[in-house]
Amino acid sequence: DAHKKKHDIFFKTLTWVTNPVSQEYVAFAKNWLAQHIKNTDFKYKYKLATQHKTPEPYIWNNEFEVSYKQLDDEHVGLFKIMLDVEHHPSDQGKVDQLQELMRDHFYYEEGQFCDS
Repeated sequence: DAHKKKHDIFFKTLTWVTNPVSQEYVAFAKNWLAQHIKNTDFKYKYKLATQHKTPEPYIWNNEFEVSYKQLDDEHVGLFKIMLDVEHHPSDQGKVDQLQELMRDHFYYEEGQFCDS
C-alpha cells in the first residue's frame, strides 16, 4: 500500500548513504521522519495539517506522540539516532544503527497498521 511504498523509498535512500554523511542528507532524513510521523502515522489517530516544522534541536517531543506506545518509543529512538548521525556523520556504526532501527520500525509499523 502507499504507506509501505513511502517506507520502501525512504529506506532505499538510506541504504545509499556513505561516510561522511552529508548535511543535506541529514536534513532530508530529519524532515522526512518528522513529516512521515505527522502526515502518515498520525492518520491512525486523526487528520492534521500536511506541513510541520522539523524540530530544532532534533529531539522528539510530545507533538509527535501517536498514542501507540511501541511506535512512540521507536520514534524517540529514531529521533535520537538521527541527531547522532547529524553530529557524527563519519561514524559508520551510527549509520548502521540508523538503518537497523529504521528497518525494524518500518517492519513493525507495516505489520501492525498497513494493509496486507
